[in-house]
Amino acid sequence: MLPVMPVYHVLQFPFPMRQSGTLTEWDDDKGFGFINMTQGGDAFVHISAFGIRARRPRSGDVISFELSEGDEKRPRAVKVRLTGSGNVTAASGNAPLRIGVGIAVVFYAALAYAVMSGLLDYYVGLLYLGTGCVTFLMYATDKHAARRGLWRISEARLHLFELVGGWPTALLAQRFLRHKCSKLRYQIAFWFVVLLNFNALCYYTVTYGAPHAERNRAALMAVWKELIAFLSDLAR
Repeated sequence: MLPVMPVYHVLQFPFPMRQSGTLTEWDDDKGFGFINMTQGGDAFVHISAFGIRARRPRSGDVISFELSEGDEKRPRAVKVRLTGSGNVTAASGNAPLRIGVGIAVVFYAALAYAVMSGLLDYYVGLLYLGTGCVTFLMYATDKHAARRGLWRISEARLHLFELVGGWPTALLAQRFLRHKCSKLRYQIAFWFVVLLNFNALCYYTVTYGAPHAERNRAALMAVWKELIAFLSDLAR
């Protein structure tokens, strides 16, 4: 009797054709996961197999792909595409990115205005700029380490740099790099840090920023109203 080979070996090797399946496991930090194939069995998939895409893959995505042999001749998905069933649209998938960029842009614009108008000393702006650059690099380094299984940067250290003034670029890094944005515990701590930093900045501006405290308060209220209006427009 001839040995029975798995169906995917007969159909796929060496004659690839497109298959479909569901992404049942996905580690976004490391950039790989596993597909439950419609015709049966599982296949490994790496983020590099997705090519150009509107967003990062998520568990539950329905995808199409071709099969090839990976390590130890295990099935590996290549030329992967998101097919849309069970997916969010590209526009809604990019909404957190737009909101994150909007918050960072509005904050830096308000900070630049405060420095140029004399509400804040220039070294405060330099502090935010410097810690912002370092924080973004720390996120990128930690993302790379997570994918390669290397030494990671502690969350406490990331939060410390966010507290000092790096939270706007941390927000950008979370959205652009898709890092730390899906961990609820981390996000709760992150937004608490943002609130602490923002309140500390407001207190410093009103108390020490310029000789006229009333002018400071009026300027801060105007900036705050503009920020609320901008975020309201983004949320529509």
